[in-house]
Amino acid sequence: MKMNSLERFTETLRWQPTDRCCCLPLVFGYAANIAEIEIKDAISDTEALVSSQLLAQRLFGYDAVYVYGGNAVEIESLGIPLVFPDGDYPYPDPRYDLKNPDELLAKPLPDPVSHGRIPKLLSAAGKLRQEVDGSVPVVGVIAGPFTIAAQVLGLEKLLLLLVDDPDKIQKLLHNVSILSQNFALALLTAGAQVIMIMDPVSSQSIITPGIFRNFSFPLLRGIFKGCRRAGALACWLAITGRTDGFFKLYPDTGADLVTLDYEVSMERAFSLLPRLVIQGNIRPFDFVERGPGEIRRECLDLLQLAQARPGYILGTGCELPLNSKQENLEAMMDVLSLPFQGKG
Repeated sequence: MKMNSLERFTETLRWQPTDRCCCLPLVFGYAANIAEIEIKDAISDTEALVSSQLLAQRLFGYDAVYVYGGNAVEIESLGIPLVFPDGDYPYPDPRYDLKNPDELLAKPLPDPVSHGRIPKLLSAAGKLRQEVDGSVPVVGVIAGPFTIAAQVLGLEKLLLLLVDDPDKIQKLLHNVSILSQNFALALLTAGAQVIMIMDPVSSQSIITPGIFRNFSFPLLRGIFKGCRRAGALACWLAITGRTDGFFKLYPDTGADLVTLDYEVSMERAFSLLPRLVIQGNIRPFDFVERGPGEIRRECLDLLQLAQARPGYILGTGCELPLNSKQENLEAMMDVLSLPFQGKG
């Protein structure tokens, strides 16, 4: 029996058989390119975000729509100025320099419903939920505490203070984790069903397993616990780069599914995470640099590896690049029509 995307996603979370493998490439800003609108509009304007997400999902047929405003949404709500370049995501104004974390700790946290672009994103979550009408999961994407802190302080300063003044950094991280959670809860209230925490700075490529265990892990677990209480259908953790040193802690984060990047062996991950749903791990830039035949081969290899594992979702290890080739995403989706199944 043919399933819709929400049914397919839900059954995958339950490790139940599905009509085909659930497929979740991380199509965020790339949807704007498909819709031929400016990326700035797609992350700042409700109607542009909704229309581009719906167009891309319906064109390709993957299994979610996403509410994503770039990874600087949270810091913008703190009053930190951003630069909006043509054709790309905004980033903190280089002239901004937080001399001391105490400056930020002294400020009250903003109400996510009324600061920056967040109200537009919340409105988009509600409209997407209404438009898909129970057929496709609506995924709200937030930045994780380490990623927010790195943008507030600068990555180098964050890493230095983790060594020189860990107590102060712990306070700052706790503060911004509340900001993350408040945004997540607002997204759920508005209409999102799934919360994805994107926290690239929590990668093993940047921090040690010890720092992850002592600083990042408790905060991620706390955010997901709040989302679970608020009725989230699923909690999704996406940390790019190497993460295999964190696998022992992953099941205790509260995540229902995790994204693994191309630097991680999927075979090893299947062995070490036997009861956690895994999404990934095609290298995102392959959608720029390679052709449809190579993408098709990568997808088939992953599907073959995961054939006896219902808890697998085909996808990219990070966001699909803005300049991806349309024919490569089409190739990924074409593979799903082949009689490879056996998902359960």
